[in-house]
Amino acid sequence: MAVSARWWTRLALLAAATSGVVLPFTGFHSTSSCAAIIGDSARCVPGSTPLVAGTLALLAIPTLMAAAPVAFPGRSVAMATAALLTALALLGAASIGLFYLPAAVLAWLAVAAGRRRHGNAGELP
Repeated sequence: MAVSARWWTRLALLAAATSGVVLPFTGFHSTSSCAAIIGDSARCVPGSTPLVAGTLALLAIPTLMAAAPVAFPGRSVAMATAALLTALALLGAASIGLFYLPAAVLAWLAVAAGRRRHGNAGELP
């Protein structure tokens, strides 16, 4: 029994939403400041910067992109979402992008499931 494209799409949305909720608590926004003491030695003190609304809004972008095929079912929307999630995951790989890689993979699985069920064209079931 094959899994439907809609199921994969919803899993991609869940993965992106989970990453968006978990990332603020991982400490990726933490900083460390070093203050020179005497001579060449330095003392580094870990700290963190407060999360601002802009940071939280940036974390919501992949979740909103993953929600597009759920709200607007269609092959072109699913392919665009998969491509954009992949691009964001790879561009941000040095920081938080890899957290969104599972959502990108699930989005591509939705595209493949839709192709398998409907041929090369058509809407997601």
